[in-house]
Amino acid sequence: MAIAVLGGGAGAQTMAADIKLAGKKVYLFELPEFAKNIESLLETGRIDIVGPQYNLKEFYRGGTAEIDLITTNIEEVMDADLINIVVPAIGQERFFDLLVKSLEDGKIVILWPGNFGSLILYRKLREKGIKALVGETNTLPYGTRLVKPGLVSLFLRTRRIMIAGMPDRGTNEIISKLKDFPPLAPCELEKADTVLSAAFNNPNPIVHPIASLLNTGAIEYSAPEYYLYKDGISFAVARAIKAVYDEYSRVASAIGIRLVEYDERAFMKTSSIMGEEFAAPFNTDAIIAQVVGPRGLDDRYFVEDIPFGLVPVYEFGKLFGISTPIIESVIRLGSLVCRIDFLKEGRTLEKLGLEGVRREDLLYCLKNG
Repeated sequence: MAIAVLGGGAGAQTMAADIKLAGKKVYLFELPEFAKNIESLLETGRIDIVGPQYNLKEFYRGGTAEIDLITTNIEEVMDADLINIVVPAIGQERFFDLLVKSLEDGKIVILWPGNFGSLILYRKLREKGIKALVGETNTLPYGTRLVKPGLVSLFLRTRRIMIAGMPDRGTNEIISKLKDFPPLAPCELEKADTVLSAAFNNPNPIVHPIASLLNTGAIEYSAPEYYLYKDGISFAVARAIKAVYDEYSRVASAIGIRLVEYDERAFMKTSSIMGEEFAAPFNTDAIIAQVVGPRGLDDRYFVEDIPFGLVPVYEFGKLFGISTPIIESVIRLGSLVCRIDFLKEGRTLEKLGLEGVRREDLLYCLKNG
């Protein structure tokens, strides 16, 4: 079975190398306009994974991966049995538009993570009459950074991956396809009740935006070397993160989807709930503290997690009459700080094709398409 990875950043390069080091056939595709991201890879065909000082085989496969195909031509990877989109949410739709021109019936496409993107891709495929399975996860299998093109540093593994298909009736088939998917070891693969549940359970928008906003001055003065998890999460900031989570929980309950429950103590540490979702071979909190970011006001902690994470939750809250004043404040203050109207540019219900939908119709659509 050939596996395709679409994207050229840290997550995509790590996933492609991990799959190959596990002995699978893998293709890596990047958009032509971003060919510079993989220029050296196109020449060498190799990606190196380096990991922690603890050489634990169950934690990561280190070494040099000889990728079977690295290309900027989408047609060359379309014969893959499994297609993985591993890009920031802000870049997903560019890949969606390419897929609807080339994808064949019966293929499986998974978004890592989805950030509600499966709803958009599924609609685009239906409009073209393409019968493919679309799935989305709540997060990547790794905590990883791109040292340079062709060299990635893997320092954390995800404890749990939540996944669902759009529609939900395809979830079991997707999970069956992932039984021997190398990046999932040693993660626990958990079936989410719907793709909304997978999207709601992405921890990044819960933690990053409000913590970053409360440290904006320090970020601006320290950029590009700011460490949110070492210097930014105090007791007061932890309480603010918990308040965002509580609003998430109320909106999820109103929709009728499941949100992972955390003990309050999970929020009261410098790694916040990231320490629950990710693990290192030793001293996870200390490793998370070494994660650099946000590197400025144009960092994903702001420009991805607010419009593609918080905005949809805020809009679902409005739809079902659930007040989310903390989330709304983060969106509006973030818009001011970043000079971007996130309520306009974000993933609104209109963009998701769900504006004005009734709860019973929403759940039926998620379950059946």
